[in-house]
Formats: sequence, structure tokens, C-alpha cells
Amino acid sequence: MVGPTPDELGIAGYAHIVNACCRGVWCAESPVVRPSFDPNNPDTYHVEQWLGQGAFGTVSIVTAENGTRVMAVKMASSGKEAALRNEVDVLNKLGIHRNIVTLFGMLEPTSAWEPVRFFMEYVGGGTIAALAQSLAGVSEEEARAIIRQLLYGLEHIHAQKVIHRDIKGANILISPTGCVKIADLGISRIHIGDAKSFAGSGPYIAPEVYTGSRYDSKIDLWSVGGVIVEILHGTHPWAGIPAMSLCLKVSRFEFPKPDKVSPTLENLFSKVFCAPNDRHSATMLLGHPWLTTSAA
Repeated sequence: MVGPTPDELGIAGYAHIVNACCRGVWCAESPVVRPSFDPNNPDTYHVEQWLGQGAFGTVSIVTAENGTRVMAVKMASSGKEAALRNEVDVLNKLGIHRNIVTLFGMLEPTSAWEPVRFFMEYVGGGTIAALAQSLAGVSEEEARAIIRQLLYGLEHIHAQKVIHRDIKGANILISPTGCVKIADLGISRIHIGDAKSFAGSGPYIAPEVYTGSRYDSKIDLWSVGGVIVEILHGTHPWAGIPAMSLCLKVSRFEFPKPDKVSPTLENLFSKVFCAPNDRHSATMLLGHPWLTTSAA
């Protein structure tokens, strides 16, 4: 998912966002309200700025209601229309949740050469990956505030029988007030029986996916562990490892344990970096001491 670059926000900007996240500033925000616009009528909105290229298409900033409301519009790259349509279907199924990006509407192409476009909530703080990299990692207290919100979103996703399948820092957005939003559901799937197809991103992929075994929503919780490692370090330590070596390590349930973590976080790692039958769900993790105490 694209968003502001580290240079645009700067270290001070990201530090302010993390501080707001820890203080719970986002809790006082009003629920997301759909802007008044018609996706099929370009007179009701205006494209303001191209943001960048994502995995399945380009993203731009769009304004509606005479420029008073800001949205993002995602436009499918050639050959990626199916992924964007899947994302629209999943977001429609999920409805509105504070910790998941909200879908506002979709513009169907009127000809074969027009791309699929959909309009969604714009989250102005960029990605968790960019934040962590800019700050060279965050503290456990700061990570806890971020991960707690991530798990609220995942709990809802899994309750709707959906598997995200690509949880990583680059697919998690954060608002200027510190509200965490799960994004990029293009390869997610509605869970009907056990899945088996390969999906995900390198060091965040669970062992059962690498080995071609059947899997369920528990793969997203292994990925949550990867996100914790990523934001504590600033980047994922295994990001540059060759695919075959990475596959072997993960298949043996290995993970890059950060230095000097608290005992409660070490215990939480044991609940996610483990066999699927032993792995905690999002709901169970939300009750873990590392996430329920103000200091772990």
C-alpha cells in the first residue's frame, strides 16, 4: 500500500503519530462517514494527487464535497483487475470497522481498455513499515499500541470468515492521530474450508503455507509476529534472505528473535511462532499479558 514517504513526514512527524497512538487520541475520532459523491459521475469528485504504485495498481488522492472530503482511489494495473475486484468484494463483506480501511464505492469500466477503480478511505500517516524504518524501530510500549489495534481489525476479519493472507508492515496504515488500519486485501480470501494455495510475502509467511499444507486464519497470526519483529527492528531482519533459505528456516518454525525483549513478549512469540494447532487466535492474543498491561 502506498502513502506518504518517510521524507515527507520526517522523523518528527512519525514520532508524533506514534505518540498519538500510545495516548489513544484516535479513540475520540468519529466513525468513518461515506462522502457524498457518485463514483460514476466525475463531476462529484476531483483527482488531486498521484500517490504511487501499489501491488495491484496505482493510488491517487481524490476530493469530494467541494474539496472538503479526502479519499483515495485505487486503479487496477493491467492484469490485476481480478485482485481489485476481490478486494472490493471482501471490503463489502467486512463493512465498516475502525481498524480496517473503509470502501466508499467502485467505478465499473465502460470499455475493455478502462481500468477498474475503487474509492476508499484515505489514511494520511502512511504505512507502519515506513514509520518503523524512519524511527529505526519502536519501543515495546509503542509496538503494543500498534499491535493491539491490528489485532482488533484481524479479529473482525476472521469473524467474517476472511483470511487476509498478506499481513505485513507495508499493508498496515496509520492515521495522523495514531489509528491503525488494515489495508491491501487483494489476495485475501473468504474462508470456505481449508485453503492451500500459496500466498503472502516472504518473511511473514507461515510454515504451513511454505510446506503446501492446508491452512486457515491462523496464518495471519504468524504474520502478526513478523510485524512485531519488523517494527521493533525498523525492518524485518530476514527481508533480504534468499527464498529457499527463508523457506527452510520458516518451515522449521524459526524466527528472528529481537534482542532484549521482555519476558511477556517472549511468551507471546511462543504463541504465534508455533504449530497452527497451538497458535493463538486474534481474540486469544488480545487477552495476552503483553497486550493487556501498560508495561510488559
